[in-house]
Amino acid sequence: MSSESHYLTDLRITMTIGKNNLLDIITKASIKDVFIESVTTIEEETHNIYDITLRTDDSVHLENFIADLKSLPSIISVERKSNSWDV
Repeated sequence: MSSESHYLTDLRITMTIGKNNLLDIITKASIKDVFIESVTTIEEETHNIYDITLRTDDSVHLENFIADLKSLPSIISVERKSNSWDV
């Protein structure tokens, strides 16, 4: 990743409850050369939500990463942050 330009964004990832969810996300990020800046976990009764701030080279790189995340069997949804999320 070039040190001159970075694309910073927030994702909300909703997944079924599982032991390795965060590991699965981090593994996909590592493979795609996506840098995770921060993670907040929200545990619900039937699912987990991960609010993640991440850094990529550009929006195309981000879209490829999102597509990879959506291939995980435990993914319910992946959303880019708009103005705010209700927690």
